[in-house]
Amino acid sequence: MKLMEREQATVFLVLATLTFLAIFTIYSTENIHPYEKFTALYLVPGSYPEEIESTENLTFRLGIQNHEGEAINYVIIVTVNGTEVKLFNLGLESNELKEVNMDLPLPINKPGRVRVSINLYKNGATEKPYRKTQFWVEVKGKE
Repeated sequence: MKLMEREQATVFLVLATLTFLAIFTIYSTENIHPYEKFTALYLVPGSYPEEIESTENLTFRLGIQNHEGEAINYVIIVTVNGTEVKLFNLGLESNELKEVNMDLPLPINKPGRVRVSINLYKNGATEKPYRKTQFWVEVKGKE
C-alpha cells in the first residue's frame, strides 16, 4: 500500500470514529432523563402549631412543587381526624412551586390531640393519594 493511501485510510477511520461518537453523544443526551419525575408535597418548617386553643383556626403553610416535566392539575384534601375541612384544586406548570397559606376552622371544639392529614391527588384521580403528609396538634380548651 502506498503512503498516500495509508494516510487517507487513517483520516477516514478517524473521521468515521468521530462521527460515530458525535451521533452516540447526541442520542444519549436526548434520551436520558436527568431526574425522576415527581411532585413534592411538604409542610413549610415552623409554619404549623404544636398546640392551639379550641376556639382558634388551624393555620399552616403547605408547599407543592411540580417536578413531573409537564403541567399538572392537583386536588388537595385536608382532613382533621378524618373529617374533611378543605378541598381545593391547584394547577402547576412544570417546575413551578406554590406555597399555600391554610387557615381552617377546627371541626371539633373539645381538647385533645388531633391528626391533620393532607392528601394530594394528581390529574383528578382521587381514589388513592399520590402524595400525603400529616402532623399532630394538641387542642387546648375546656371540655
